[in-house]
Amino acid sequence: MSRIALLRAIPIAVLALAAVAPVSADPITSTPHTIYGSYQTDVQAGPVNVIIEGHDIDYIVASASQLAPGISASYTLEGGVLRVVATADASYKQGTDAGTITLSLPRYEFLTVENGDGNLSINNLSTEKLSVATTGGNITVTNTNAALKAASTTGSQTYRQIFGVINAQSTGGSIEVDGESGLLTLASQSGALSGKGIWLQGDAAFTTTTGPISMTFENGLDTFHFNLTSTTGALSVGNLTGKQSLSWGDGGVTITGTSTTGAQSYE
Repeated sequence: MSRIALLRAIPIAVLALAAVAPVSADPITSTPHTIYGSYQTDVQAGPVNVIIEGHDIDYIVASASQLAPGISASYTLEGGVLRVVATADASYKQGTDAGTITLSLPRYEFLTVENGDGNLSINNLSTEKLSVATTGGNITVTNTNAALKAASTTGSQTYRQIFGVINAQSTGGSIEVDGESGLLTLASQSGALSGKGIWLQGDAAFTTTTGPISMTFENGLDTFHFNLTSTTGALSVGNLTGKQSLSWGDGGVTITGTSTTGAQSYE
């Protein structure tokens, strides 16, 4: 290879090495660590509990408390994304309390959280994107303005004072809504669906197999059109009852309820 060709090749090789260089991970410990800047935040915490609080700040504070033996937590920054990860090695005893990661975020951060059996608590956010998922861990979201998408396996889900959209699914866990203004889609196979203090601003859908459905709305029932079906579960809208199917109302907002054996009640 000529000297000119060799000199031309060197920068390309350097760039290639830089592209595959690993992103360094910083540990999250009991000492609060401040991360300056605004980032989309992705959390994968496995068995570790996660508490997320939104504040009027322009930085992120991360800390961990009482991490169990075999549990470690760290974060990386790459391409405008803050990734928080908790891992468990072979020494971690499954089923024991794995500890807690606490994050203080700017109120308007985009947020994605995936947990295993660790519980998840989110408070005081106002964001266009909020996606959460657990297997056995419980989900609690409070005082949040968001387009919220949630999924769990056996963990319960609780939503209090939500303004925006809730699209929540569970396999065996219950889903409870206490105070919501916006749009609502809830589904669970065997878990109960319940809600109170709900002001719907558009169509809603509730689906279960064996779990009961019980909803209390702030809107008048005459503002809705109900389209309810169940194989064997009882159906009721106010004082009106039915079996297998119940269609009532000529309001502009449609409520669709579907169950197999679960009863449905709307007030």
